[in-house]
Amino acid sequence: MLSYHSGLEQAVEEHRLPFVSANVANEHLFGLIIGINNYQDENIRKLEGCVRDSENVCRFLTESLHANPLHIRHLRDSEATRKGILSAFKEHLINNQDIQQNDAIVFYFAGHGSYEIPEENYFPGNKMEAICPYDDRKGARGIPDRTFASLMRHLAVLKGNNIVSVIICTHFTSYNFIF
Repeated sequence: MLSYHSGLEQAVEEHRLPFVSANVANEHLFGLIIGINNYQDENIRKLEGCVRDSENVCRFLTESLHANPLHIRHLRDSEATRKGILSAFKEHLINNQDIQQNDAIVFYFAGHGSYEIPEENYFPGNKMEAICPYDDRKGARGIPDRTFASLMRHLAVLKGNNIVSVIICTHFTSYNFIF
């Protein structure tokens, strides 16, 4: 079965790029990996492949790069609520005492994205992009790019700037309100 991102699945299957030997765990690699196919709101189109791709990323990190599985936090579908994502980012990455300065950190999100057109007095002409958590439109709002930029800056100040962020939004929806 091919993943939506076939190059990633091929790299995982071929176990390319082992940075350390197979018998040594890479204790300097951490990740927060999120994949959402199904959303709580039935009006949000279901996706195919996001959870599978997030699983492939986890396998790549643990099997090919030999990351300690305890250093990889994986949220799928209903686990990836707004609160769950923000909490995991803070607890697993920002406040994680095991992460030392300049350890490698991966953030991966696959799911829906949205953008909002702000009010006229709020950065006219700009759109605020956001990732859509599982509970988007069901009591929770998307997580805007400005929030992630702030979290990433905070993480970089505390842990170093050895951060890889991959966000794959398969469909953008427009809203006309602001966060």
